Amino acid sequence: MDTPSSSLPVSLLRQHAFCPRIPWFMETLGLNPPRPPWVRQGIDHHQRERMLQRRRRLSRYGLTGARLIEEPALYAADMGLHGRPDALLETEDAVYPLEFKLGDSRPANGHLLQVAAYALLAESARGKPSPAGFILYGERGKTLRVEMDARMRDKVMKACTNLKQALEKGLLPVSPASAAQCTQCEFLNYCNDRE
Repeated sequence: MDTPSSSLPVSLLRQHAFCPRIPWFMETLGLNPPRPPWVRQGIDHHQRERMLQRRRRLSRYGLTGARLIEEPALYAADMGLHGRPDALLETEDAVYPLEFKLGDSRPANGHLLQVAAYALLAESARGKPSPAGFILYGERGKTLRVEMDARMRDKVMKACTNLKQALEKGLLPVSPASAAQCTQCEFLNYCNDRE
């Protein structure tokens, strides 16, 4: 996938929802600190889910005639975003992104934005509507369907605009992150106003 350098990865939308400073540190300062141990756990979980997904029946998604496409490269010039969802379910007339998440609790706002952004990218790249996306989370792969209604589409576009504006300003964004969020962030050492 050839993407212009001005295109941002969808994962930054998820990061921005967690704390707007993370994409700023990555994109503006070019920082790439060592990842915490749970990132490795997430990578291992993704590999396990991909293997399991090949054996699972797609009936859990309620889609007729769907085929599974693993990690497709997606790009939307009009949004200035690119990325690779964990998988894409494609039927004759629609596409549905699929994301795997390790945590057992209901996926956070950033995860919902991420799968919704992949739905918009899939529409652009595949030329088919994306009425929903799916998040499989937890060890047992609970399935959450994320509807792509007008509210969710608007939410993604606003998040995309907010992310780009924060990066264009060049100033360290204000962080609404809680102390619990900060303790799990690999960029904590770069936040001078955090304890």
